[in-house]
Amino acid sequence: MADITPDDWERRRPTGLLARIATTQASHPKRTVFGGFIAFIVICFLAFGPLKGTLENKFVIPGSDAQKATDVLKSKFGARNGAILQVVYDAKSGKLASPERRAALQSSLGLAAKQKYVTNVSGPFADGNQRLSKTHPGIGYAEIQYSKDGFELTRSKVVALEDSMTSTLGKVGIQTEYTGDADQPPPEQGSSEALGILVALIVLLIVFRTFVAAGVPILFAAVSVLTAFALLFLLANLTDFNTITPILVSMIGIGVGVDYTLFIVTRFRQALHDGMPPREAAAYASATAGRAVIFAG
Repeated sequence: MADITPDDWERRRPTGLLARIATTQASHPKRTVFGGFIAFIVICFLAFGPLKGTLENKFVIPGSDAQKATDVLKSKFGARNGAILQVVYDAKSGKLASPERRAALQSSLGLAAKQKYVTNVSGPFADGNQRLSKTHPGIGYAEIQYSKDGFELTRSKVVALEDSMTSTLGKVGIQTEYTGDADQPPPEQGSSEALGILVALIVLLIVFRTFVAAGVPILFAAVSVLTAFALLFLLANLTDFNTITPILVSMIGIGVGVDYTLFIVTRFRQALHDGMPPREAAAYASATAGRAVIFAG
């Protein structure tokens, strides 16, 4: 494509609000960066400080069949409403039913029964030894019923209970393993997002072959995600958001942030390649790619 002459640029000069904003910002880069940084810091300070909202550990779909079934379970079977922690026992030698091991099992389950939100504890010898293996008398299991769902329980307290039971039963030769909804750790953030950013940076370096061009989409994606988190906690003061929302924010924010910024940066670099001055190229990218990004966003 031939270079754009000043006369060509005058005929193709983009108009509109976005073009005027981009031209003004490109004309005063230091003022724009400083003002944006101050606004970003203020929003984050308010969102993660005095105005931080609270996310809710609940999931409700009014009128759905799933919600109706959940309501029936809560009203008719309240004792079974919540997460279950299953404890599997394996006596490496001998039987679980020996007096010493029975006493240790009752002690550990008695400790579990005192935990907050625990509504019922059924040991391996309850209901006619139904939780004992018929072929291996040293293997059995117990169930600890909570009144809260797994994501509503404090993970550290569940782990502390498991460690205490393991220690108590280990002294009498019983190995313990744990499963069930109450044993599921909450989803963690950080490692997957960092890996995604690293992969995106490598791909951008291959495409652009410069750290500046590759770093701009990553930088703006990070700022976008942090801003989205800030707005999430601010809006949490006005309405309810589930605790799963931050995972969606980071997952979608990184992908969309990199993608949209890449769109604008590519259009800007193409304009520079065609011979436009930087200020005019910024206006051109904002008036074309920027308008599409705002509409899509």
